[in-house]
Amino acid sequence: MRNKIVAPIALMCGLLFAVPAGGGSTQETLAKVPDQNTYVNDDGATFTGPPVQTKPNGVGAPADVAGQANTGPFRRIYSKLGYANVRGDVFLPCRAANFAQSGGKAVESGFAYVGGWGATDYGAAVDAGFVKSTKQDGSTADNYALFIRIDRKDGYATLPREQRFGCDHTAHFVFSTTPAGVLTLVGRGYDVHGNPMSPPPLTMATVVGDGWTAAAAASSANGALVKRMTTIGQPKGWSDSTFGNTLFNPDWDKSGSYFGHAPGDDKPLIHWTSLEIGRYDPATGKVTWSRWSDGVTRAAQFFPDSSRIIVKENDADDEVVAIDLHS
Repeated sequence: MRNKIVAPIALMCGLLFAVPAGGGSTQETLAKVPDQNTYVNDDGATFTGPPVQTKPNGVGAPADVAGQANTGPFRRIYSKLGYANVRGDVFLPCRAANFAQSGGKAVESGFAYVGGWGATDYGAAVDAGFVKSTKQDGSTADNYALFIRIDRKDGYATLPREQRFGCDHTAHFVFSTTPAGVLTLVGRGYDVHGNPMSPPPLTMATVVGDGWTAAAAASSANGALVKRMTTIGQPKGWSDSTFGNTLFNPDWDKSGSYFGHAPGDDKPLIHWTSLEIGRYDPATGKVTWSRWSDGVTRAAQFFPDSSRIIVKENDADDEVVAIDLHS
């Protein structure tokens, strides 16, 4: 299955919003643990979510990275205002992670995802993409799950219970919204046995205050913006050294954890390619897609520092990334 590349998904409504035969559930809803960035499924299993970050404020101004980074290291790129759709390809490597453990279970998770923030200064944050399994042995358990999440006061996450993507191939994805503000994530690639797979889309309804209706998101004054993220999700508070924080882990950034490279080799492997972003035109009711170029990029950032976020190529639409929390 190594180095397979998936042809882009046709942008047809019938595909993006198709309902599988039988009408069965196509996604699993996970409950958010209050005041944490962890989630619990129906079986009681928990996983650590990606960093929760507020929308960067001030048109053209960079976000306060350190002020938002209390749930783990990340590489992120985000667009200028008015964009609410993003599509492209990402290579999902095998044997490419090592996560901190507690009680014999991983307490970190690796993520390669897109998403963004809705319109207005308080637009809801959305994460949509791929989360890495805890197995790193090249077996069928060394895989990736498709996920989508919106963060708001009643924040929750959705993940498919089955249909995992295999490792060591390039998967295609489309993240989009509708005029009514229904968020959709489509993924296409190969399953853990090397068979082509195009699972039903993950969808999530939003409310007006989330800022994800297509018309509101398209505003160049204070509309939505999209992001691309490569992260290690950590328990909330690990990287927060504020006095009195009993959860602070002084070794959070030098634990030996990594995501996106092979053991003993820091060559980055998570390869983002062919990225395009889309802007909705209320007059025509259509989305116009264009290359994610530097001209529509508002900022490119990393946390905690450049020695732990390994970046090659360094273009908005073509970049190879790994995270290495070396000592």
